[in-house]
Amino acid sequence: MKKLLTLLLFLFYTGSYSQINENLNFDSTGLPTGWTMSEFDYTSFWDYPCDGQSLFSNLLFIDVGWWEEEWDGITSASLTTKNFDNIYGPITIGFDFRISDYYDDPEPLTDFDYGNIYVEFSFDNGSVWVQHSTINQANFTMNDEGCTRYTTTIPQVNLQQGPQIKMRIRIETPRIEQNEYDIAFYLDNLSIVQQDANNCLNPTAVAVNDISSTAALFSWVAPIGSAPLTSYSYEVRTSGLPGSGSLGLVTSGTTTELEKLIDILEPNKNHYFFIKSVCGAGAARNWVALAEFRTPCAVLPNVIADDQMFCGTARVADLIAEPNETATLIWYNSPTAFTALDPQSVLVNGTYYGAFLLNGCYSPERTAVVVTMNPKPVAPIIQNQSFCGSSVIGDIPLVPLTGLNLRWYNHNRVEINGQMPLTTGTYYVSHYNATCESDWTAFEINIRDTPPALVLSDQFLCGRHEIASIAIPTANGSTAQWYANADDATALARTTIVGNATYYIAQTNGTCESERVAINITIYDAVPTPMTNNQNFCSATATVADLQITGMTGASLHWYDTPTSIEPLSPNELLTTDIYYATQSWGDCESPRVSIIVNVTAFIGVLQIVDQHFCEAAEVADLRVTVPEGMQAKWYRDAEGGYPLSADIPLENGIYYVAQAKNGCESARIAFRVTIEPKPASPTGQAIQSIVEGSRISDLLITATNPKWFGSLLDLEANRNQLSPETGLLDNTFYYVVNQSNTGCFSDPLIIKVLLTLGVNDFDLKSFSYYPNPTTDWLNIHYKEVIKAYEIYDVKGKKVGSQQPNDNKIQVDLSALASGVYIIQLHTAAQNQSIKVIKK
Repeated sequence: MKKLLTLLLFLFYTGSYSQINENLNFDSTGLPTGWTMSEFDYTSFWDYPCDGQSLFSNLLFIDVGWWEEEWDGITSASLTTKNFDNIYGPITIGFDFRISDYYDDPEPLTDFDYGNIYVEFSFDNGSVWVQHSTINQANFTMNDEGCTRYTTTIPQVNLQQGPQIKMRIRIETPRIEQNEYDIAFYLDNLSIVQQDANNCLNPTAVAVNDISSTAALFSWVAPIGSAPLTSYSYEVRTSGLPGSGSLGLVTSGTTTELEKLIDILEPNKNHYFFIKSVCGAGAARNWVALAEFRTPCAVLPNVIADDQMFCGTARVADLIAEPNETATLIWYNSPTAFTALDPQSVLVNGTYYGAFLLNGCYSPERTAVVVTMNPKPVAPIIQNQSFCGSSVIGDIPLVPLTGLNLRWYNHNRVEINGQMPLTTGTYYVSHYNATCESDWTAFEINIRDTPPALVLSDQFLCGRHEIASIAIPTANGSTAQWYANADDATALARTTIVGNATYYIAQTNGTCESERVAINITIYDAVPTPMTNNQNFCSATATVADLQITGMTGASLHWYDTPTSIEPLSPNELLTTDIYYATQSWGDCESPRVSIIVNVTAFIGVLQIVDQHFCEAAEVADLRVTVPEGMQAKWYRDAEGGYPLSADIPLENGIYYVAQAKNGCESARIAFRVTIEPKPASPTGQAIQSIVEGSRISDLLITATNPKWFGSLLDLEANRNQLSPETGLLDNTFYYVVNQSNTGCFSDPLIIKVLLTLGVNDFDLKSFSYYPNPTTDWLNIHYKEVIKAYEIYDVKGKKVGSQQPNDNKIQVDLSALASGVYIIQLHTAAQNQSIKVIKK
């Protein structure tokens, strides 16, 4: 490495930081820029200021009688600094203050509370204040002769939360009204000083030496008089300031040495070196920045390349040279050209010049390469090919153009010769001459296996058959071809009707055909289908042998599981719920197939049922049990025998039995107990009751225990839509009430017809109107008095809306309600009125 010694100037990167050093004596009016004060003023009144002019706040002003002035209600005063740059060192704040009797009363004020003085600071421009110290009233000295000096220091540990800091002195006092006294607060000679953080000094004499294309040695001198150093932090960058992120950062780290070798620099590029001290209590706030230095170019080799020849069209990017792992290969059209050629530029006959480029550095010399361009032969034209059995390239019927030869490639683009066996896939072919090869032409080759000769038996058929209806077993993907003679060129149509004759059959796969095999066909008369019915089995062990069928005497009977299956089912095969097909055969002649439905019912598991409780009048239809899907529950009073109970038979106390049944099959019976609970006595009351309009169900007169109300007999019987006791009554309407026992049983109902009468608290109908009725959305209501509230009920008594309009003209919004009848109850201060409204 060539040793370079470079002495460079260095500078301090300090940003906008400066030390706080403020001293204010308030002898002239006006605060420094950015400072503010509240409820303070300047004064030199009498001898009260501490020194010359002071800040003065008369927070505790009281009624002294002869002045006839009163306390103005202000309880707080403050002096606030501007935002200072925070260098994170401790801050010392000192000031003179005095609490004084404005009227020179010689006695100390000890008979009331005159507040506290606070020193506070903020990192967010005063949004949040941190209270540092407090001077409470126990420390106040009533002093009309001089001021007290107060000094406090905010430690460094409390000053690490932000780059800026603002401070304030604030006094707070409660309201004081006492004759004879007027207390004043004086503030003077304020000083604020921030010390440097730990006196952590940066190194000096920063320099760079031994600069190469990728490395440099940085050195510095340790600072004198600094706090104890633990290490040095450094950054090497090509752009950006230290600590600004990864963009432009080459490397960073810490070291305890006085020099650092960095060997990952970028050639031919400007670099910057930054360093700062790290002390025991923290880092120095500034970076020492080394002035810019530039690395030299890396030594690149010359391009090594031979003269090159191309066929057809080629581009600069196609030129070949020995590669370089890091540099970029570029080409010129002359040895002195300034601009490199575009890699997509088309090559022509001539000389080109190559060089390597890396980080703006070039090879020492350009390498000349002679380029020769030759015409490319035209590509061959070929169709996709199909062969039967084994074939080779030489079997492909393609002749090259005059003066050219053919070159073949397999699907891996590897050249092959004419005797290479073919397989199914993509192949390529080209023309070539002594210098150039054409573009490749892709084509597909499909090699089909020649099907083997069929193995056939003579066929004995019944009735009239077309060739298409005769099943001939062929290989997968092959089809059977029928010929009338062994050497016919054309196969018979599949609609040809066969007769008593000899035929010749081959199987074909695409264009490939097997040898032909002779088959004798004999035609017999048709055999009729056998007689059978749908059948049910109650056991999972039933087999094909259990199926019942009636056929001709002497005929063979067969069962199949599909309409077209060839092999009949074994007699030992287990039956399943499905469709089966039966035939009978006579000799080699088989009848058409007849289908039947077979149901096999197998009971899996045991029914689970619990004892059941019912009210009087319960029937068998009320019994409940969960049975598997497709099963039906049957109910009995006997453990065995007997008949199933019909659904309308009344239930009694005792033992019942249940079984699951399907398709005439029935499981074992399971016992359970039925308990009938007694029906409670019915409520009593008048069957017809007249009652004031606006009354509720709870206003009807009945004698009942645990009554339940319903609006119809159907709702009562289904135990649905119970009415609330708060349901409003409708005129000329029947209501049904029952007693409900503690076991949940209903009594017989008491039926009450309600007739509504006008009440003394009803509206004056001459001054009352509502419209439109029916309505689709809004109902307008007018009355001479203010309507304070209304409620909307549906016919089941459920409240569906309410408002408190407090107006004598109101609109009721019914748009969100379903179509139907609603009762609206209106209330004034002393009257009530119910109206029935139809919502369309």
